[in-house]
Amino acid sequence: KLNIIDKIIVEGPFKNFYETFKEHTIEEGHMAFPVCNFLITVIKKYTGGDIIKESPYALAPSITIPVLYIQGRKDKYSLPKHVNKFFNRIKSENKKLVWYEEGSHSHLRINNLNEYDKEVLNFLGE
Repeated sequence: KLNIIDKIIVEGPFKNFYETFKEHTIEEGHMAFPVCNFLITVIKKYTGGDIIKESPYALAPSITIPVLYIQGRKDKYSLPKHVNKFFNRIKSENKKLVWYEEGSHSHLRINNLNEYDKEVLNFLGE
């Protein structure tokens, strides 16, 4: 078996799309039901995908290659309260969690350029 990917860098992965959408719907003051349940049905119908079962969180236990997990404390999409549980599900013996105080989802490098690049280059060079 040929392994093409030998390392993974993740930045702010979410538990699953459904939970993320639900938490934000509630945070914005809207009712999660029936909108979130409708979302599941529509995505399943048009893509065949299951947004609860097919998720980064569900796949985490199958990851055994080195992982650099980068997370921002201000991330509103990949909520920091879920990070440790998610990180601990990753089965890799070689994994590292790096937190950044500044920057939100997909804006970590912009706000932490030198530190971010150093972490990534060190990880890739291992």
